[in-house]
Amino acid sequence: MTVLAFDTSCACAKVAITKDGKLLGEAYENDMRTHSVKLMPMIDECMKNAGLTPCDIDLIGVVTGPGSFTGLRIGVATAKSVAFAKNIPVVGINTLDFLAAASFEYDAVVCPIIDARNENVYCDIYVGGESGAGCEVRTIDEIADMAKETAVACRTKNIIFTGDAAKKYADKLSFATLNDGTEGTAHTLCKLSEKHQNEAVSAAELEVNYYRMAQAERMKNA
Repeated sequence: MTVLAFDTSCACAKVAITKDGKLLGEAYENDMRTHSVKLMPMIDECMKNAGLTPCDIDLIGVVTGPGSFTGLRIGVATAKSVAFAKNIPVVGINTLDFLAAASFEYDAVVCPIIDARNENVYCDIYVGGESGAGCEVRTIDEIADMAKETAVACRTKNIIFTGDAAKKYADKLSFATLNDGTEGTAHTLCKLSEKHQNEAVSAAELEVNYYRMAQAERMKNA
């Protein structure tokens, strides 16, 4: 099986291609350009370097949320376009599951956190590879305390915070190991996509999951 997977949930765009589990190529771009500018050239370069065309892809994996609203839309729209054109099934991957999976090899409490602004983060806590409460929006202080309590209950001192908010709130997370969740994770996304291939849907069925309303919607409802 040949898998093309990509992530545009945060500032760093990630692309990877695997064939039967073997990594054929991956790319990362972490700059100020919008994903609409850099994503397709990254995919094109990876496929050319691997000697592949869209007709060779058996499965597409894409991160569907939470994360940047605009970034998620660009990623999902790209996945839909390629999948529709070539009739390829698509797997939507939760961002927190994706970020946490890259750290499961370590014996640690893993806390993926994505910036939700105003000292809030999208977050979850994973122990032994299993999600705790599911995706939630909490303050950085709340998730820091929850991570400490979980580590005590699990009798471990190893706590890993991963995701784009880890470095941003480094001063509040000095007790843990921090990883911004960029380099080295695109391959993991391919593995997750293949693992969940039974959950694949058609291009028409693929949807973004924002996990919360946009700020303008929240202000209007308030």
